[in-house]
Amino acid sequence: MRSHGGEVCFPGGKQDDEDEGDDVRTAMREAHEEVGLHPKFIDGIARMETLESKHSLCVTPIIALVQPSSVAEPSQLQLNADEVEAAFAVPLHYFADPDNCHAIEKVKWSGNDFLLRTYLYDDPESGRQFRIWGLTAHVAHLVATKAFCKK
Repeated sequence: MRSHGGEVCFPGGKQDDEDEGDDVRTAMREAHEEVGLHPKFIDGIARMETLESKHSLCVTPIIALVQPSSVAEPSQLQLNADEVEAAFAVPLHYFADPDNCHAIEKVKWSGNDFLLRTYLYDDPESGRQFRIWGLTAHVAHLVATKAFCKK
């Protein structure tokens, strides 16, 4: 998205009429459009609570299982150059380990305290370092802590 240029994020975007109001359908369509991940390989397993982004957009994360997992490897994806600069994979457990969090800042968001996490991930495949922060880091951290029963 133009509003998120240069930032790390999950595939996603605005719901279209063809999605018929279905958040899972939207997520699957967007994953296909942005990174070429075909819906036949995706099994939606959970719909997370809707969150508000820094741009006041409503974001509903969808958790899915990709089978076989090899189709989601960065080297297997077909990136839409108009929307995606690069793709990389981070093991989910990375976000459950507090030692991997580069910074945590307590901020006020919509009248509540919010922990703004920043992760710096050194991707062994590309040799690049990626800064994962904001809503993307928040969602990854939530999923990881639930998946691995961490606090």
